[in-house]
Amino acid sequence: MSNPKNPELTIDMLASDIRQLAYEVNNIAITTSALVELLSVDKDKLKNTAQQIFESAVANAAEQQSEAEEETPESGPLSAENINASGPSTHPENAAIFGG
Repeated sequence: MSNPKNPELTIDMLASDIRQLAYEVNNIAITTSALVELLSVDKDKLKNTAQQIFESAVANAAEQQSEAEEETPESGPLSAENINASGPSTHPENAAIFGG
């Protein structure tokens, strides 16, 4: 039986979160692309910097994942408390990035 404070996750809930992330990533990409053009940023330098940031983030995520595997399910990154911490998945209409 599902607890009202921690409802059971469904495919629809996860699909909604994935759609929300896709909207936000798309908005960020559009905004970043416009800023790169507007500010006449050196695209090669930006690409190299972005690659370094990405590689660092992947390494950090791998480290956190290995630490999380040692945690109990009640307090880990996939706990109901952590999953529900961000609130409902909604996308503000006509938002540039994270409007509202």
